[in-house]
Amino acid sequence: MKFIIKFLIFILFISPSFAEDTFPENNPNHTTQICKDASTKRGVLDEKKFGWCIDDKNKGYELAEVIYNEFKSEPYFNEVITYVLSETTKRGNIDYQHFYYELEKQKEAILDLKYLIKEKKVNESQVNKCSKEEFPNIWAIVYCLEG
Repeated sequence: MKFIIKFLIFILFISPSFAEDTFPENNPNHTTQICKDASTKRGVLDEKKFGWCIDDKNKGYELAEVIYNEFKSEPYFNEVITYVLSETTKRGNIDYQHFYYELEKQKEAILDLKYLIKEKKVNESQVNKCSKEEFPNIWAIVYCLEG
């Protein structure tokens, strides 16, 4: 338990925007633009594909919101969201389905990291080394620890 507290304190020192809420608003313009681009071939919009795409992106946002509400109290989660946004935003538009997929991957990594620490499968110096190299990509930290 002492180790977990030290790890969280370490994360707090390298994550200064702890209090900042970084979860994005659902902007339908992002979804519309991404889906138009994906559903248009030679200037012709495939309406069926476009409708499916809109539904897919909206569902992704809803699922990402569930993860956010579950993990927003984690002291470093806003940095994780900022990182995921940087990976899932193209030409200024957030792909909410991709955002959800990447956020789910990070969520599972957080759970894995907590397990590794709790079960003493990693030591403090390993966690510190991997965190310094990979933060805020928690998935990469776990990969570093398990690799």
